[in-house]
Amino acid sequence: MAGANAPTMLGEIAPGAVETLTSMYAPGVRAHQLRKGTMLGGYRIVRSIARGGMGTVYEAVHPMIGKRVAIKVLHAHCTKPSLVARFVDEARAVNQIGHRNIVDIFAFETASDGSPYFVMELLVGETLGARMDRGGLPFRRTCAVLDALADALDAAHACGVVHRDLKPDNVFLTTDRDGSPMVKLLDFGIAKHGDISRTRGGEVIGTPGYLAPEMARGAKVDHRADIYALGVIAFELLTGRPPFLGSTPLEIIARHMSAPPPRPSSCANVPAALDDVVAAMLAKDPDQRPTLLTLREALAAIEHPSPAVIAPTGPIVIAPPKRSRRPLFAGLACATLAIAMVVELALTLGVGS
Repeated sequence: MAGANAPTMLGEIAPGAVETLTSMYAPGVRAHQLRKGTMLGGYRIVRSIARGGMGTVYEAVHPMIGKRVAIKVLHAHCTKPSLVARFVDEARAVNQIGHRNIVDIFAFETASDGSPYFVMELLVGETLGARMDRGGLPFRRTCAVLDALADALDAAHACGVVHRDLKPDNVFLTTDRDGSPMVKLLDFGIAKHGDISRTRGGEVIGTPGYLAPEMARGAKVDHRADIYALGVIAFELLTGRPPFLGSTPLEIIARHMSAPPPRPSSCANVPAALDDVVAAMLAKDPDQRPTLLTLREALAAIEHPSPAVIAPTGPIVIAPPKRSRRPLFAGLACATLAIAMVVELALTLGVGS
């Protein structure tokens, strides 16, 4: 039998292995605080490069062959079996989908103290969120990013995987081997797999600015929640601002639940076909949202326009305000009460959408 430190190739993780792996980690096991030069799974740590809700990502290099990778280690406060299961789910989901626009994960391993981690491709570039904070993308680049994300999400949904936390900070802009622009979708840590959800009943998980109304209500969530979140991203990229603003995360959530969404064309020069699709993606009712194929067809029509379709050119110049990207983990009862208070206050003060 392989030892605790033996790598588990993701393609070999069989159904039911989540429970087996989860039982290996007891609550209270502390994740590594890795310093430069530390050896982990045959790789030497170079530096810490990112920190998310569930883990820290390090740049590392294989000392003999020089291969550079990223290693994501679970946080010490996330070692409850249910959270470890989510960590394993993320690795399994990425491996199951196997799409060029989703970050590749090579292996799942455990450290000598039992801390779980996985090894994945090292990306050089920046998040879409960081790029948006510096200013908008050129229009055609915006279309290319949206098309890549729609393609990646479509592949995930075909495998029964719903991302549930799609936002600019989980989208990475990098380059392919030939130097061409490449988009990578990151962080499937709270993804939903088929009918299996790793969240407790009544728990609201996501990021307020990109939270689909049904997620905020604690209702059943499927792939259409990702379509809504992609619609929010599309709106931001096309107009330079989010569709809903608010002074607090709960006020933003309340607007996502009840306020009519503005059309992108009310804020920027957007082709009519794309304007219609993005507006429909923001529908409160999931049944009224278009498919990802509909979005891709609208983007393709802009790339190869008929005489009636004229795409705007040049960069989007409206600087986006600070967006609420902090993930939300809250009990539905408390969240619903707070949202109700915000909505009531907004109605009292006459705050419009």
